[in-house]
Amino acid sequence: MYNLSVNNIIVLFQDRLRSGRMLLVDTVEKKIEEDNDLKLRIALSRPHKKLSSARIYLDQLRRNDVLSHGAITNEYLIKRELEFQWNEERFKGDSDHRTAKKHHRDFHLDEDRRLMAFSYTADSFAMLIAPMIIEKKEALGSMGNDAALACLSDYSPQIFSYFQQLFAQVYNYFVFY
Repeated sequence: MYNLSVNNIIVLFQDRLRSGRMLLVDTVEKKIEEDNDLKLRIALSRPHKKLSSARIYLDQLRRNDVLSHGAITNEYLIKRELEFQWNEERFKGDSDHRTAKKHHRDFHLDEDRRLMAFSYTADSFAMLIAPMIIEKKEALGSMGNDAALACLSDYSPQIFSYFQQLFAQVYNYFVFY
């Protein structure tokens, strides 16, 4: 840090904000909180030890999810659900076929405890996950996502929110002028 006076403005510190670093400028209290202090304050504001002791492992969730022929894999479950949705759409008018198909299913996606554990709903699976599986590419949404970053959210964000790619708003001079 150094002091530099330019046109009656005092510059206390001059550097670039590196990747992975944070800087908080509090205009109300007129103070600057640097990276280490800010990260420490955020880390101490949540009960991480209590949360990590209550964590659930995937093998605990899958313990009871075994068919007569062995363990269920995620690929099998997704394939079964997509086949069911496709058959249900295909035979919409034939109520006997739908009823028979539902009785022969050995797994119901909406009753899967893993979906609830990771904050998924049947709608989010049908609208987000299934199209990504079918089309083999990530779904695109609109710009202007003002949701908090998953790592800083007070709520329980879905697991893929931690890996979701967010784009910065780009200002294009030639478009606006």
